[in-house]
Amino acid sequence: MLQWHFFYCTIIKTIFMKVNRDQDLTCEYNGNEYNEPLQRICEKVQRIVLSHKALEDSEIEKDKSIAQLKQESRALKKRIEKLESDLDLAQGEIIEKFENCKIAEKELKQAIEQEKLQKVDCETHLGIFTEKNTELTTQLEILSGTNLALEKSKEALKKSEKDLKKSKEALQVKEDALDDLTRMLGDEVEKVTALNLALEKSKEALKKSEEDLKKSKEALQVKEDALDDEVEKVTALNANWRQLEEGVEEYKKNELQRTDEVREKITQELTVQLQDERKNFRKEKEKIRNDMQSQVDEQRKLLTTALEKGQQKQAQINTLKAKNSLLKGQLIAFGQNLEDNLIE
Repeated sequence: MLQWHFFYCTIIKTIFMKVNRDQDLTCEYNGNEYNEPLQRICEKVQRIVLSHKALEDSEIEKDKSIAQLKQESRALKKRIEKLESDLDLAQGEIIEKFENCKIAEKELKQAIEQEKLQKVDCETHLGIFTEKNTELTTQLEILSGTNLALEKSKEALKKSEKDLKKSKEALQVKEDALDDLTRMLGDEVEKVTALNLALEKSKEALKKSEEDLKKSKEALQVKEDALDDEVEKVTALNANWRQLEEGVEEYKKNELQRTDEVREKITQELTVQLQDERKNFRKEKEKIRNDMQSQVDEQRKLLTTALEKGQQKQAQINTLKAKNSLLKGQLIAFGQNLEDNLIE
C-alpha cells in the first residue's frame, strides 16, 4: 500500500512541476487546451488519494477485529482450561472421600460384627456412620455446583461462538467492500496513468515542434535581412514555410497515433499487475478465514471434551447416590434388627 501512496505522490509532484515549467509555453500554444485536462487529472488524483486513505482505514479496522477475536479466543481457552482443572481437582477430592467412605464402611461392618458377637450398644457407631454419610452428601452437593458452573461456561462459550460468527460476517462485508474499492482504484489508476503519458508525449512533441519552428524562424529572419529586395525568393520561402507547417501537423498526427499505441500497451501491463495483486489479496483472505475456522474447530473440540468429562462426573455422582441409598437401606434394616434383638 505504501508503494501505491508513493506512486500517487510522484504523479502529483510531476504534474505540478510540468505545469510550473511549461505554463507560459502551454498558454502561448493554444489557450486552455492543456489546462482543463490537467485540472481533471488533479481532481481524479485527489479522489484516488482519498480512496486510498479509506482503504487503509478499512485494513486497520480489519486487523483490529482479527486481533480482538484472537484475544477473546485465548481468554475463552484459558477459562475452559481453568474449569477443567477445577473439575479434575474436585473429582480427585470426591474419589478420595469416597475411598475414605468405603474404609469407614468396612470399619462399620467390623464394628457391627463385634456388636453382634458382644451384644453391646451400637448407637455410637450409628452416629459415626450418619456423620460420614452427611459429609458425603455435602460433597455431592459441591460436585453438583461444579457441574452447574460447567453448564454456565458452556452457555458462555456458545454465546462467544455466536459473537465470533457475527464478527466473521462483518469482516466478510468489509472484505467485499475492499474488493470493490480496489477494483475502482485500479480503474482510476489506469485512466490517470494513460492520461499522464499522453500529456507527456504531447508536450514533448509540441516542444520539439516549437523548437524546430523557432530555428526555422531564425533562418528565415537571416534570409529576409540578406535578401530584402528579392521578393520572389521571399515568396518561395513563404511557400517553404507553409510546407513546414504541414509537416508539423503531420508530425503531430503521427505522435498522437504513437501515443495511443503506448497507452494500450501500458493499460495491458497495469491490468495484468492488478490481477496479480487481486490474486494475492484473495489468497491472504482465504488464509485468514482458514486460520479463524481452525481456531473455532479447536474450541469446539475442547468444549466437547469438557462436556464428556462432565457427563462422566454426572454418572459417577449418580452411582454414588445409588450406593448411598443402598447403604441407608442397609443401615435402617440393621437398626431394625438390632432393636428387635434388644427387645428380645
